[in-house]
Amino acid sequence: MVSNWMNGSLTNDPFLSTQKNNRGLLKSDYIDLMPEPFWGNPNDSNKVAVMLNLNPGFGNQDKRYIGKQAVSRVLPNFQNSYSTFAQTSPYFTNHSFHPCATDWWNKRYDWLKSLFGSASFPFVLELCPWHSHNWSEARIDIFTPQQKQYIETYVIDPAWKAAQRSVSHLIISIGEKYVDIYQDLGFTLEKEWGPGQHSSIKSPWPQSNKTKKDKNVHFLYFSKCIEGEQKIKVLSIWLWGSNKTPCADFLNVEKDIIAWIATH
Repeated sequence: MVSNWMNGSLTNDPFLSTQKNNRGLLKSDYIDLMPEPFWGNPNDSNKVAVMLNLNPGFGNQDKRYIGKQAVSRVLPNFQNSYSTFAQTSPYFTNHSFHPCATDWWNKRYDWLKSLFGSASFPFVLELCPWHSHNWSEARIDIFTPQQKQYIETYVIDPAWKAAQRSVSHLIISIGEKYVDIYQDLGFTLEKEWGPGQHSSIKSPWPQSNKTKKDKNVHFLYFSKCIEGEQKIKVLSIWLWGSNKTPCADFLNVEKDIIAWIATH
């Protein structure tokens, strides 16, 4: 994918070729930025977890770090191989590579470490590898058959295999959009925890200091059976109007939920 982007051969891309009428992903500002299908080492048995992201973000300085000229200077140091480069987890190990994105991803890594203890970096996959300001700007509401095939082959399957070789054995995502996405991809919602809906966990649900009501954070456990009785297990988390990780008050709740999922 990245080599095709470098030489301008993108005619068969399932996300770009299916966009019509100059919609989201056809904007030149986005296409000029390196696609990012994954980061990290899927074979690292000490990685903390597998994380799914909707698609890479967009910032005014992005071209400076991941435009074609910048990438053409970086990749020769890694045998001109995106895979070799990505396995170094540059967002976590090289702050100068892309400072704004590095800060954003390290906050997620700090959150994962608090959940699972000390472990190596997560393996990260993007549902859509192309940049946009946000998922709505990318204008993907329902996946086409071609996009579903790409996601099942190049995202879900490697995510599941990598999760088996992780500390958590989980695929984790953050954001409300996933509630519809997983169902569109054939996953089953097994259980949900949220305000007033948490009787199966031991730890008390954090409450707002102002309203004294349960904080509005939702945890959903999705699964999909494959290869007999084996399950792809997904923990999907979302907060109203945000794709941030839950605050530290939820640490014990999150650990209870993860323990529950491990036995189901």
